[in-house]
Amino acid sequence: MVFEGRFDAEVCLGFIRRLVRNSPGKVILIIDRHPVHISAAAACWLEKPEERISMFFLPGWSAIFTSGVES
Repeated sequence: MVFEGRFDAEVCLGFIRRLVRNSPGKVILIIDRHPVHISAAAACWLEKPEERISMFFLPGWSAIFTSGVES
């Protein structure tokens, strides 16, 4: 999806709605914790179609992802 302007809750929800509408099965969405992804509008909409979408958030930080990485 390509959009112009600012990435906000409306753009995010438009993408998610289109994703759900065009997918034959359940959508598994793995996203980061960008403010738009955790906005009240996104949370409200995502409560409704539980049978069509599951959303999982990536952790903000984890030692397992940085182990072995030198500072």
